[in-house]
Amino acid sequence: MRFIQTVVQNSEDITAECEGLSKEVKLLNCKISNMTNQFLMLSNNRFVENRVQEFQEQVEYANSKRTSEDRVTAKTKPELEAELISKMKEAIQIGIKSKEHSRSIRYPQTFLFNSI
Repeated sequence: MRFIQTVVQNSEDITAECEGLSKEVKLLNCKISNMTNQFLMLSNNRFVENRVQEFQEQVEYANSKRTSEDRVTAKTKPELEAELISKMKEAIQIGIKSKEHSRSIRYPQTFLFNSI
């Protein structure tokens, strides 16, 4: 009888230790996931900052290349409006084409279930 109680007690102790270890592993997994997310956020922030810096450098370079003649020959308001309208038309046409293209794409049934 004493032997059975000892075995039962030892198994309960081991079970409790395993549960504690399982909780610690889950906590560690959560901390690792948080750290990974923080690194990804830092990477994304640096990417955006680099892109902004590159854009600013391009703008500064373009501004430095402008000659005084370019600054003197400014477009009139109707010319600017006509240019803007043509750019807007082109952007709308591109948007419509991409929308039509996205509707024409058919995905396999297995693709839809595997992405969930």
